[in-house]
Amino acid sequence: MSSEGRIDLRLTDVAEALIKQLDIHEGLSGIEVDFFAASATAGRTDHDLAPTALVKVSRIGLQRFDQPNNLSVDAAAVNPIKAA
Repeated sequence: MSSEGRIDLRLTDVAEALIKQLDIHEGLSGIEVDFFAASATAGRTDHDLAPTALVKVSRIGLQRFDQPNNLSVDAAAVNPIKAA
């Protein structure tokens, strides 16, 4: 799960943390990631050039799901409304 200087999280762990941070109490949600892709010519030297794909994460958010799946987290279970 973790190693030196690093903590690994499952996507459902991140979804649960966002659900709690955003104070969501109902529905199934999971992590959604938008990527931006571009191409370039790159290499270590001018004689080692090759077509290269560049991909960056442009947005991370929550996506609603109608049915449970391996990415979904039930907000009612992980962040229940606290009784007053």
